[in-house]
Amino acid sequence: MSELRNRLIKAQIDFERRSKMTTTVSIVVCVGLLALMLLLVSSMSLALGTAPERDVLRRGTVRIDGCRIDPTQLWTAQVCIGSVTWEPEDRWIKGQLDFPTTTRVAVLSRTPLSGVVDVESHRVSWRSGSSKGASTLNEDEVLLPAGQFRPAGAGVGIAVVAACIVIPVGFGLLVSWVGTRHTHRLYKKAVDKAPEGPSGG
Repeated sequence: MSELRNRLIKAQIDFERRSKMTTTVSIVVCVGLLALMLLLVSSMSLALGTAPERDVLRRGTVRIDGCRIDPTQLWTAQVCIGSVTWEPEDRWIKGQLDFPTTTRVAVLSRTPLSGVVDVESHRVSWRSGSSKGASTLNEDEVLLPAGQFRPAGAGVGIAVVAACIVIPVGFGLLVSWVGTRHTHRLYKKAVDKAPEGPSGG
């Protein structure tokens, strides 16, 4: 009986250890996929229409020198460098952003640009953390070809939010389910292999 009891105790301890490991792995998978989804959405913000902000702050024309694919947008956009000429300053919408004063600018576009292009200025904002845990609001100006930016509709926003929740949680639950089944199978196998106690008589 002592050997049987020790086998069962060992199987129970192993079962609890594996169950905790399964829970930890499921949480790590869920959090990791959530971070990955947020990174993908942020990187494809122009293609999805979720950023920048809708309001046009100022307009101008840019003489394009050249373009290159932007890897930070997951190769869905081009960064085109050129010299800008702005419309009169009294037409700018002020108070939302400290406008850069440089005449050399980058234009973010879905397609390569050439020649002289009409551009629009939009504000883009994001939050970044610090080592002390404080969150800082960062703002910048992004230039887009006039009329190219199409803000995402409510349906796209809902779909993006749903995907960012459903995919990580779904994979986390799948990992948990597979791990739990495997743990139960090993526990049952260990119990079945336990020696029978001596029959009384």
